[in-house]
Amino acid sequence: MKSIQRRNPRGGFKFRERGDGISGDDKGKRELPLLEKSSLFGNQWLAVRQVLGNLAQMQILGRDVLETFSRKHAQAAGPLSAWRTFVERVEWKTTADVKRDFAAASFLSGNRIVFNIGGNRFRLLVTVVFCKGRVLVEKVGTHAEYDRWKL
Repeated sequence: MKSIQRRNPRGGFKFRERGDGISGDDKGKRELPLLEKSSLFGNQWLAVRQVLGNLAQMQILGRDVLETFSRKHAQAAGPLSAWRTFVERVEWKTTADVKRDFAAASFLSGNRIVFNIGGNRFRLLVTVVFCKGRVLVEKVGTHAEYDRWKL
């Protein structure tokens, strides 16, 4: 990959990366979008972008509820950990995004969602604040306990 450096009139530099074609002429080259490099951050623009990207992902509140339940029910620890890891890496803006990722999820009023965890053996009730990117864990229980919840 070649990197062509151009001076940005507002300060800093813009980089345009180009892939080399097999024949060596311009025919096989493809241009990637410009990547801005701020003079403030120097070569660390990628690290800054990664940090800012993490702010856009979902934040889980109430992890202690998940951990307490996992200690009580050892067979739920793996599926709950997998759910938590997945949710921390996605960005949900609407209920359609949740349905795309978890087709078996049930939606209640007030942006509350019930997830089937561990092959429908456990239920997880959360409230999602889509505009802030937060998931609040309310309850976790077995399927039998879920039948007694007043929702």
